Amino acid sequence: MLERLGVAGDVARHAREIHRRWFDSLTFHLYDDAMPALRALRGAGLALAVVSNGSERELAHVMGRCGLDWDLFDAVVGADTFSSDKPDRRIFEGALERLGVSAAEAVFVGDKPETDGGAANVGMRFIWLDRRNAGGPRERITTLAELPGLLGMGLP
Repeated sequence: MLERLGVAGDVARHAREIHRRWFDSLTFHLYDDAMPALRALRGAGLALAVVSNGSERELAHVMGRCGLDWDLFDAVVGADTFSSDKPDRRIFEGALERLGVSAAEAVFVGDKPETDGGAANVGMRFIWLDRRNAGGPRERITTLAELPGLLGMGLP
Protein backbone atom coordinates (compact mmCIF):
# COMPACT_ATOMS: atom_id res chain seq x y z
CA MET A 1 0.00 0.00 0.00
CA LEU A 2 2.82 2.37 0.81
CA GLU A 3 4.36 1.76 -2.60
CA ARG A 4 1.01 2.50 -4.26
CA LEU A 5 0.86 5.74 -2.29
CA GLY A 6 4.26 6.69 -3.67
CA VAL A 7 6.11 6.55 -0.34
CA ALA A 8 9.85 6.74 -0.96
CA GLY A 9 12.71 5.20 0.96
CA ASP A 10 12.78 1.96 2.92
CA VAL A 11 9.12 1.00 2.47
CA ALA A 12 9.48 -2.22 4.49
CA ARG A 13 10.88 -0.27 7.45
CA HIS A 14 8.07 2.28 7.19
CA ALA A 15 5.49 -0.53 7.11
CA ARG A 16 6.99 -2.14 10.23
CA GLU A 17 6.92 1.20 12.04
CA ILE A 18 3.28 1.83 11.09
CA HIS A 19 2.38 -1.66 12.27
CA ARG A 20 4.24 -1.19 15.58
CA ARG A 21 2.62 2.18 16.24
CA TRP A 22 -0.82 0.81 15.38
CA PHE A 23 -0.38 -2.04 17.86
CA ASP A 24 0.95 0.35 20.52
CA SER A 25 -2.19 2.46 20.18
CA LEU A 26 -4.56 -0.44 20.83
CA THR A 27 -5.96 -1.30 24.24
CA PHE A 28 -6.03 -4.95 25.25
CA HIS A 29 -7.61 -6.51 28.30
CA LEU A 30 -8.47 -9.92 29.62
CA TYR A 31 -12.03 -10.70 30.54
CA ASP A 32 -12.42 -11.27 34.28
CA ASP A 33 -13.29 -14.92 33.69
CA ALA A 34 -10.14 -15.73 31.69
CA MET A 35 -7.50 -16.29 34.37
CA PRO A 36 -9.70 -18.28 36.79
CA ALA A 37 -10.75 -20.60 33.96
CA LEU A 38 -7.21 -20.98 32.62
CA ARG A 39 -5.88 -21.68 36.11
CA ALA A 40 -8.61 -24.29 36.72
CA LEU A 41 -7.82 -26.02 33.43
CA ARG A 42 -4.08 -25.90 34.09
CA GLY A 43 -4.66 -27.10 37.66
CA ALA A 44 -6.56 -30.09 36.30
CA GLY A 45 -3.43 -31.01 34.34
CA LEU A 46 -4.69 -30.03 30.90
CA ALA A 47 -2.33 -28.80 28.22
CA LEU A 48 -3.21 -25.32 26.98
CA ALA A 49 -2.50 -23.56 23.71
CA VAL A 50 -3.22 -20.26 22.03
CA VAL A 51 -3.97 -20.44 18.31
CA SER A 52 -4.30 -17.10 16.55
CA ASN A 53 -4.42 -15.61 13.08
CA GLY A 54 -1.95 -13.02 14.34
CA SER A 55 1.78 -13.62 14.13
CA GLU A 56 3.72 -15.02 17.07
CA ARG A 57 5.31 -11.60 17.50
CA GLU A 58 1.88 -9.95 17.63
CA LEU A 59 0.73 -12.58 20.12
CA ALA A 60 3.71 -11.88 22.37
CA HIS A 61 2.88 -8.18 22.26
CA VAL A 62 -0.84 -8.65 22.96
CA MET A 63 -0.28 -11.23 25.68
CA GLY A 64 2.29 -8.99 27.35
CA ARG A 65 -0.05 -6.01 27.25
CA CYS A 66 -2.81 -8.12 28.82
CA GLY A 67 -0.56 -9.56 31.49
CA LEU A 68 -1.13 -13.05 30.13
CA ASP A 69 1.91 -15.19 30.88
CA TRP A 70 3.26 -17.03 27.82
CA ASP A 71 4.48 -19.77 30.20
CA LEU A 72 0.88 -20.62 31.11
CA PHE A 73 0.60 -22.25 27.68
CA ASP A 74 2.24 -25.37 26.33
CA ALA A 75 2.03 -23.98 22.80
CA VAL A 76 1.50 -20.56 21.24
CA VAL A 77 0.75 -20.78 17.55
CA GLY A 78 0.39 -17.84 15.19
CA ALA A 79 -0.44 -17.70 11.52
CA ASP A 80 3.28 -17.51 10.79
CA THR A 81 4.11 -20.63 12.81
CA PHE A 82 2.84 -23.02 10.16
CA SER A 83 2.24 -20.53 7.34
CA SER A 84 -1.51 -20.90 7.65
CA ASP A 85 -4.36 -19.30 9.48
CA LYS A 86 -7.73 -20.39 10.77
CA PRO A 87 -9.84 -22.06 9.45
CA ASP A 88 -7.08 -23.88 7.50
CA ARG A 89 -6.54 -27.30 9.01
CA ARG A 90 -2.72 -26.95 9.06
CA ILE A 91 -2.74 -24.44 11.91
CA PHE A 92 -4.91 -26.73 14.06
CA GLU A 93 -2.90 -29.82 13.18
CA GLY A 94 0.31 -27.97 14.02
CA ALA A 95 -1.06 -26.91 17.40
CA LEU A 96 -2.09 -30.50 18.15
CA GLU A 97 1.39 -31.69 17.21
CA ARG A 98 2.99 -29.09 19.48
CA LEU A 99 0.73 -30.21 22.34
CA GLY A 100 1.37 -33.88 21.65
CA VAL A 101 -2.33 -34.78 21.64
CA SER A 102 -4.73 -36.17 19.07
CA ALA A 103 -7.67 -34.20 17.72
CA ALA A 104 -10.05 -36.53 19.58
CA GLU A 105 -8.36 -35.55 22.88
CA ALA A 106 -8.56 -31.80 22.21
CA VAL A 107 -11.14 -29.11 22.74
CA PHE A 108 -10.92 -25.81 20.88
CA VAL A 109 -12.66 -22.79 22.39
CA GLY A 110 -13.07 -19.79 20.15
CA ASP A 111 -15.23 -16.73 19.68
CA LYS A 112 -15.40 -16.77 15.87
CA PRO A 113 -17.21 -19.85 14.55
CA GLU A 114 -16.36 -18.99 10.95
CA THR A 115 -12.62 -19.33 11.60
CA ASP A 116 -12.25 -21.10 14.95
CA GLY A 117 -14.84 -23.67 13.92
CA GLY A 118 -12.23 -25.03 11.52
CA ALA A 119 -10.97 -27.03 14.49
CA ALA A 120 -13.95 -29.36 14.01
CA ASN A 121 -12.68 -30.15 10.50
CA VAL A 122 -9.66 -31.91 12.01
CA GLY A 123 -11.77 -33.79 14.58
CA MET A 124 -11.47 -31.45 17.55
CA ARG A 125 -14.44 -30.65 19.73
CA PHE A 126 -15.31 -27.00 19.08
CA ILE A 127 -16.97 -24.87 21.75
CA TRP A 128 -18.12 -21.43 20.72
CA LEU A 129 -17.43 -18.68 23.26
CA ASP A 130 -20.60 -16.71 22.53
CA ARG A 131 -20.17 -13.71 24.86
CA ARG A 132 -23.04 -11.85 23.17
CA ASN A 133 -25.39 -14.80 23.70
CA ALA A 134 -26.38 -14.78 20.03
CA GLY A 135 -27.32 -18.44 20.20
CA GLY A 136 -27.29 -21.04 17.54
CA PRO A 137 -26.87 -24.72 16.92
CA ARG A 138 -23.26 -25.03 18.08
CA GLU A 139 -22.08 -26.20 21.47
CA ARG A 140 -21.47 -22.91 23.21
CA ILE A 141 -20.73 -21.05 26.41
CA THR A 142 -21.26 -17.37 27.17
CA THR A 143 -18.40 -17.05 29.64
CA LEU A 144 -15.17 -18.94 30.23
CA ALA A 145 -16.35 -19.60 33.79
CA GLU A 146 -18.72 -22.19 32.24
CA LEU A 147 -15.91 -24.10 30.54
CA PRO A 148 -14.52 -26.16 33.44
CA GLY A 149 -18.03 -27.34 34.31
CA LEU A 150 -18.79 -28.22 30.68
CA LEU A 151 -15.60 -30.27 30.65
CA GLY A 152 -16.60 -32.03 33.87
CA MET A 153 -14.49 -30.10 36.36
CA GLY A 154 -15.38 -27.30 38.73
CA LEU A 155 -13.70 -23.99 39.38
CA PRO A 156 -11.70 -23.96 42.60
